[in-house]
Amino acid sequence: MTDTERQFKRFFIAGGYGLVLIICIAVLVFVFAPAENPFPGPQGPDTEPLQVKRTKMLSLSEDTRDLVAEVKNPNDRYGIRKLTYAFVLENDEETRKVRGKSYILPGETRFFTELNVSVDSSYSLRTFEIETQDTWKQLEVNPPTLVVQNQRQGQNKDNNRYGVRGEIVNRSPYDLDTVTVTIALEGKDGNIVGVNNTQMSILQNDETREFQVQWPSSVSFSNIERTRIRPSANALDPDTVLYITEENEDQFQ
Repeated sequence: MTDTERQFKRFFIAGGYGLVLIICIAVLVFVFAPAENPFPGPQGPDTEPLQVKRTKMLSLSEDTRDLVAEVKNPNDRYGIRKLTYAFVLENDEETRKVRGKSYILPGETRFFTELNVSVDSSYSLRTFEIETQDTWKQLEVNPPTLVVQNQRQGQNKDNNRYGVRGEIVNRSPYDLDTVTVTIALEGKDGNIVGVNNTQMSILQNDETREFQVQWPSSVSFSNIERTRIRPSANALDPDTVLYITEENEDQFQ
């Protein structure tokens, strides 16, 4: 065998070993590399899903209903700034969804409501769904502190409408752009028999403001065992938390 043939043979053998090495590396990369995420985008922390505690459809008239779902966030450190939900209604002919938007703070239990919905008596409430939600987020400020005081309720003698009124005190260390006050009435069996809500705009730090809600005269309540009043503000949204500075001082006077 000539020197040229020997050199060619060495190159051939070295090339074969190199090819085998490349194949082995490719196999190792394929086996041990992290799998591609089928849902690209920022991933949330180690959290538990929201819990739907109870739902109810309440009749206001022959063709009008209130819808309510009580939802708990079991995560004390993380909330959701924006989410969409749907009440799923059905009758013998079709399924219908009544959608809404909301939020939920860390560790919060909230009532999600859709009021005065045009629905006739043929429909029943099948389920409640969280359809979409933002990634989990931590609060960048202390949680809002909203205190309920001077609660009163009963039948209004002037218009024969049942109402609940009281005061909300903002003990948070900041002003709030929007505060939602949700009221749920419970009977002796613990079931929700009535739901309502109202909103306040620009509730300042240490400010006390009165709220009032009324139900239609077509609705009557008896044997109300408990009234739950839950004020809430979306402190995950920077537009909700307001601090007084020299630039915006005038709008609070």
